[in-house]
Amino acid sequence: MPAQYALAYYLGSTILGSVILSVLVILLINIPNGTFYLDGAGFVFLISCGIAMIGSLPFHAWLNWVWYKKASSQPYEDFFQSFLRKYWVGSSLCLLFVYCAFFLEVVPTWTHLGGALSGRLLLIALGYYLLFWISYVPLGWWIIKRLKGAMQPSETDV
Repeated sequence: MPAQYALAYYLGSTILGSVILSVLVILLINIPNGTFYLDGAGFVFLISCGIAMIGSLPFHAWLNWVWYKKASSQPYEDFFQSFLRKYWVGSSLCLLFVYCAFFLEVVPTWTHLGGALSGRLLLIALGYYLLFWISYVPLGWWIIKRLKGAMQPSETDV
């Protein structure tokens, strides 16, 4: 992926994804309680930006490696469709890895403080993962799809 588009994708997906995640969190807290508190909105945004930016760096490095390794080896349309499929799988797996690492770090502390693992806790954890996935993965796909024409290598790039 050309550097300027990789940066646009990286910042766009992490910052806009964090905005979407923050709005969803605020709505999911306020709607069931019938309130409208924005006390933690800034903190939620900063934490989600930090986690997204640091946690997605290995994925972005892999995505750029895939781009530069295969971009000139096949027709651009075929390559781009393959690239989008790899994006869906890679981003979902990377997000799952980061989320599992966080969850595995929190669970021992929680059980040490007297908490117990239950099916309800695992369903809540799955809900959080889906919330993260909805906030970041489709948005990144949309950004890459919008940059498709601009990222097409010209004859001088090959």
